[in-house]
Amino acid sequence: MEFYYGIFRQTEDRVSVFFPDLGIPEAKGVTWDEAYENAVAALAEWLVEKEQAYISEPSTYDEIRQKNHSSGDIIPVPVDKEIVKNQQKTKRFSVAFPESILQKVDIYRLKKGVRRSTLLLNAVVDYMKQKK
Repeated sequence: MEFYYGIFRQTEDRVSVFFPDLGIPEAKGVTWDEAYENAVAALAEWLVEKEQAYISEPSTYDEIRQKNHSSGDIIPVPVDKEIVKNQQKTKRFSVAFPESILQKVDIYRLKKGVRRSTLLLNAVVDYMKQKK
């Protein structure tokens, strides 16, 4: 199984994950499990969006440890081939929500165990089906 090492860091209120080989913006989660799941998804999304020429071979554990000593726990994050295979080309856009609504969205999605973008995508698809 192919994987890249992620550096997991615990702060007061969350766990962040950084992939030193790829420069992926940090994946985060409130718990270690959520951070790991978000890291798997972020890795797959990054690999889908990048051209093969820009994807480097994963460093070894020792190489990662030497470059990033004392900066967190080094954990292998698998490349989920199923996510990569099924990933549709996505496009990011900015959406403004009232802060109070966004807080409710985040509380709900955490209870359901889904990412914010997944929840909002499903809500839009359901809404459009109902409004045909």
